[in-house]
Amino acid sequence: MYSFFQKKPQRTRLGNEVFFIPPCTLFFSEWVRGFLDAVKMKEDWIENMQKKALILESHHSTHIEGTALSLEQAKSLLKGKKVKGVNQNDERELLNYKRAVDFIAKNLGKDAPVSEGLIRELHKILVKGVRGENAYPGNYRKIQNYVVNSRTHEIIYTPPMPLDVPYLMREFAEWINKAEDVSPVFVAGIAQFQLVHIHPFIDGNGRAARLLSTLILYKTGYNFKRLFTISEYYDKDRPAYYQAIRSVKNNDMDMTGWLEYFIDGLRSQMIEIQAKGEHLIRQDSLLYPAHCSAGLGRFNKEKDNQSNS
Repeated sequence: MYSFFQKKPQRTRLGNEVFFIPPCTLFFSEWVRGFLDAVKMKEDWIENMQKKALILESHHSTHIEGTALSLEQAKSLLKGKKVKGVNQNDERELLNYKRAVDFIAKNLGKDAPVSEGLIRELHKILVKGVRGENAYPGNYRKIQNYVVNSRTHEIIYTPPMPLDVPYLMREFAEWINKAEDVSPVFVAGIAQFQLVHIHPFIDGNGRAARLLSTLILYKTGYNFKRLFTISEYYDKDRPAYYQAIRSVKNNDMDMTGWLEYFIDGLRSQMIEIQAKGEHLIRQDSLLYPAHCSAGLGRFNKEKDNQSNS
């Protein structure tokens, strides 16, 4: 079993590739998860914060892929309002992303594994009715595609051949469900990279990869009450996001750079979540000291036991 306090580097194999995982700890993410589990906040406050997080995640994840919507336009569209002058494809991509997040939420309580079918269904929702449906919703590509620099039009990555995609995806899905010796947070980060690496679809691979990562976090207990918006972190500095992804291939599939970046993104979101939670507690005095102390006491005891083992 994985211990998030371990200090030795990890290695995990996916097919013929061996990924090296950095010896960093996930203490902060675990602490915030314990903090959120230990405090009491009004359900309507949680629901309101979740709605805001959904708007931010939907906007920023589609914005990374080139939609020209402003955040205010995205807010209006996601609230069901009509907005004049927006590109119809941009609008559909945004609304599709929200539908895909809703689809993830419906699958949270299910014990079914993360399957190829689930990944394909996510993709189908994401690209349905968008840009002439040239992305073949839910279907693996049958042609060679490329990742191109939007400014220079230079090919920066050539994905595997289309004939290899079904096998690679089957192998990938099996790995996700058998990686018991790896922290679920690392599994989510590796899965996000690997789906982009395989690039199984004509279009929508980046959006599908970010949603798959979120799904894995949610299903393994790292949902942080669905308050984090990791795509906001990526969108604020897209060159750094792309560079972190490319660093794996440029360093013989060493995951260190990408996973450190991925964890840093989660950490920045956790800091914001913790700050918002503490603000709400102070604002309405909804902290239950005994309950909080007991919850964090159990967490700290577990931490000490893990550290000494």
